[in-house]
Amino acid sequence: MMNSPFMQHMARVSAEREAITSGGGPMSGSAYEMVLAQLYEHTQTLKAIQSVERKVEVKRGMLADYSAYLEGVLAADTGAADQVVTTLMVWHIDAASYDTALQLADYIVRHKLSLPDRFERNVATLLVEEFGEAALKGRMEPGEAGLILAKVAEMTDPLDAHDQARAKLYKAMGYALADRLQDAESDYKTLSLEQAQGAHALLTRALELHAQIGVKKDLERLERRVKELTPPDPST
Repeated sequence: MMNSPFMQHMARVSAEREAITSGGGPMSGSAYEMVLAQLYEHTQTLKAIQSVERKVEVKRGMLADYSAYLEGVLAADTGAADQVVTTLMVWHIDAASYDTALQLADYIVRHKLSLPDRFERNVATLLVEEFGEAALKGRMEPGEAGLILAKVAEMTDPLDAHDQARAKLYKAMGYALADRLQDAESDYKTLSLEQAQGAHALLTRALELHAQIGVKKDLERLERRVKELTPPDPST
């Protein structure tokens, strides 16, 4: 939509100005209306695509069109109600653009913005479920999952979310700590005592939240690993 540096600069400045003018009310102004119209067109394009994989690929190519607008809104930091920001947070998660997704999530959570009705979940439930699922399905680079999931947990722990969705996040965090995300057949023999104890605590919490989360065998293996590594009590 905007290729030249000048146009991108103007889009950023316009978005920031309109966000400041809107204050805590709904976002309004010509820049917002233009980007909202672009979002509608892109949404219609995506609806016509049947393949989820293809949809994600197309969505990833669309995101650059909104970067200047998002920079302006985030710089203003006013918390104006904004369907573009909330929708694009979800798109960035879908596209595995996690740094930007977390930036937008932080903005949305801090300003207590709501998602559009079509997402059928509140912000906290969507975040814990989508990030947890992304990690469990291997859509995060090795080594980054633990840090990303920890940020999501910190952001959402004070908020209300469905227990089953939050259980998915704790399962993913436990697997990340135990290196299970990259090694589905891990027997946990390489874990340190601290890792095994931490992963066990996280998976226990996941099981408390959702009895069918599928971690019971993992917990048994982790318990065995903790016993192997725990020094004998000299008083016995």
